[in-house]
Amino acid sequence: MKLAGIGTTATLAAMTLSLYAAAPAAPAAAVVARPVVSPKPVMGHFSKITVPGSVFTEPEDIIDSGLIVGCYERKTGPIRGFVDRHGKFTTVTDPAAGTSSHAATCPLGVNKAGLIVGYYESASGVLHGFLDSGGKFTSINVPGAGRLSSEVTSAVDISNSGVIVGWYINSKQVEHGFVLKAGKFTTISAPASANSTSGGTWVDGIASDGTLAGGYINAKGVAHGFLYQAGKFTILNVPNASGTEPACISARTGLVVGIYTTRRTKLRQLGFTYRHGVFHTVRDPSAARGTVPQCGNDSGKVVGFYYDRNSVQHGFAFTPGRVRTGAASLPSSQTGAAGQQFSHAGLSPRWGQARFGRF
Repeated sequence: MKLAGIGTTATLAAMTLSLYAAAPAAPAAAVVARPVVSPKPVMGHFSKITVPGSVFTEPEDIIDSGLIVGCYERKTGPIRGFVDRHGKFTTVTDPAAGTSSHAATCPLGVNKAGLIVGYYESASGVLHGFLDSGGKFTSINVPGAGRLSSEVTSAVDISNSGVIVGWYINSKQVEHGFVLKAGKFTTISAPASANSTSGGTWVDGIASDGTLAGGYINAKGVAHGFLYQAGKFTILNVPNASGTEPACISARTGLVVGIYTTRRTKLRQLGFTYRHGVFHTVRDPSAARGTVPQCGNDSGKVVGFYYDRNSVQHGFAFTPGRVRTGAASLPSSQTGAAGQQFSHAGLSPRWGQARFGRF
């Protein structure tokens, strides 16, 4: 789920996933991708992203021009959105958002035309999706989405052609993915997802060729990722992971980022990237309690957030560097591995409980 959630103060941080059926796409049998040989680990540079004066910053998306969108919060006041143009920050606030300290405006996705999608919280506590076109805001509400507090429509990503994807929670507290194209909503439901308050399907990314990235929770409460194209679901699981949650897919090269957990890491999330059958781990060297990538662009630059040893949240940008032989290492406090190699098999991030970048 573009891990739709915002830091430790997210109003929906404890919500679970689910799915719906309003104009359901015909479910297709899940296809498990074949294992492939992984390339050498990719090294790179981590840098911090901080909105001036904020207590936490949560970058959500980055496009090829380097423009970044996300959310932040100061010591007082509501959660607000931001646009980061190479270090120059502009605040984004939907006029329909409430003004209480618990209200929120959170941009989650942006395309090359500068159209921004995300969610806002109204005065009644309901979360609605929005489209921001040059400062003109339009609300997005999936038919069948609930209208009470804790019920949601969240617009997570927008393609360069203007197709919007996301997820919603209905009045039965069940989560579903959606695609909004030319004014028509289509529901996306993974065949193996549990249609219950503890299960469901979310969509949090769309590539230029129409490929969707998302995830689902099955009847056993396990999070899995998927890619969806032309009626076919391809399961995406990080090998040996206990949960995989994709959060985004880049426009042209199909770079997927997200999070996963293992039995050893338990509730501490690890980031991953996936492209052409190969997984890499993404872990900020300053992270002690989890790294949560939210999106990556076609050049491989990734943004997201991490938690330090005091559970304080920080935004980051990862810029890939030269390929090195041998095991990945951390030669300095600002250099980390974009990962240990994985071959195709399992899955996780924008993920099973309330997608960190999705709320």
